[in-house]
Amino acid sequence: MTAYQNFLWKLSKNLENHYHGAYGTVIVRVAENSDATRRAIMVITPDDGFYPVFLMEEAYRQYREGETLAEIFRGLLRRFENRREGDGIARTFFQDPQNVKDRIFYELVGYEANREILSKTPHIRFLDLALACYTTLLQRPGGRLMIPVTATLCHGWGFCEEELFALAEENTPAVLPASVTDIRRILEEAAGVSYKDEGDAYMYLLTNQSRQYGAVCLLYPGVLREFAEKLGRNLYIFPSSVHETLLVPERRELETDGLQRMVCEINRTQVMPEEVLADSVYYYDRENDKILKKY
Repeated sequence: MTAYQNFLWKLSKNLENHYHGAYGTVIVRVAENSDATRRAIMVITPDDGFYPVFLMEEAYRQYREGETLAEIFRGLLRRFENRREGDGIARTFFQDPQNVKDRIFYELVGYEANREILSKTPHIRFLDLALACYTTLLQRPGGRLMIPVTATLCHGWGFCEEELFALAEENTPAVLPASVTDIRRILEEAAGVSYKDEGDAYMYLLTNQSRQYGAVCLLYPGVLREFAEKLGRNLYIFPSSVHETLLVPERRELETDGLQRMVCEINRTQVMPEEVLADSVYYYDRENDKILKKY
């Protein structure tokens, strides 16, 4: 886990222990329309009609500036004791599986970095990654709440793991369709400059149309196959982050030495720690329609 995830994990466990297990906790994400993703703690309160949600960025900033974990925890307790219904999610949302059947999606995460979290979460291993599910709902006009589907939630809805992932496989490409974009168009958008078209692009960005948690588009049926066939080339795949991957068409002149070193450097300097996917380089073999770990 990253330092921030570990911070949230400790606070969650402290809260559960403080109330002697009467309440459970889940670490959730608030994905905002600005492309920012914030972390929060949701408390499972069986004696209330809602589950309160507490954003934690400010608390983590105070922690990094010198406040102790005990001081931060006391602040969280005060927020919990003074909770209001408007700060949470109606418990009934989680009680009826019909509420979530159309809201189950999947994402790709790094396996080793998330091993502890995945131990309580239905998941499917894929190379050095894992496919995990979340459910989502609008929290307010600015964004949506992304809640990991734990084994407890899955069991409560009456889904087996096969049913859970079947729902995710149906919903995710339909609601969050894949998008493959010439990297030059991305640079034009970011820098406000125009690049002349000079044949095929050197690199393409694969994500979903929201550009949030779109690395899983790698596993959408037919996406890589159709793109590779269109180019007539196999593909190198760089796991840019949990949000996107970069596709590089295989060329004879492509220098492959040092590719993994380059990915590691980008992950350490350009990607938020909790959004790193992997330090690997993958390879798509279009003849066999298969993704392999190359480096």
